[in-house]
Amino acid sequence: MRMVEAAGVAESRSLGTKPNTANLTMANQLRFLCDEMLTGLGRWLRIAGYDTAIADRGCRDRDLVEQALAEHRVLLTRDRRLVEIRNANDRAIVLEGDGRCLRCRARPASLPGLDF
Repeated sequence: MRMVEAAGVAESRSLGTKPNTANLTMANQLRFLCDEMLTGLGRWLRIAGYDTAIADRGCRDRDLVEQALAEHRVLLTRDRRLVEIRNANDRAIVLEGDGRCLRCRARPASLPGLDF
């Protein structure tokens, strides 16, 4: 037996045994792909520990859907037309909203120090 510490949680297990994956966090389980409209969100998801890919500028919608399917990622977008692509409904989430700060309702461009 030995003590293993990961993410601030100590666990004892026998040498050579696999770790218990039942305690994985959502950050370990969810994988995202943000389209170019949600680059800022993609950066924040990465900071929060989520496996997040960010689409290259000018990437075609069809290519984004195919990448999300191939890599088992949830495609995050603001493009409502993207879900019209075959198989996109299985992988895409369309985010809606005006992009304003939830606290002060200012637009991101008017908030100093934020890069969206």
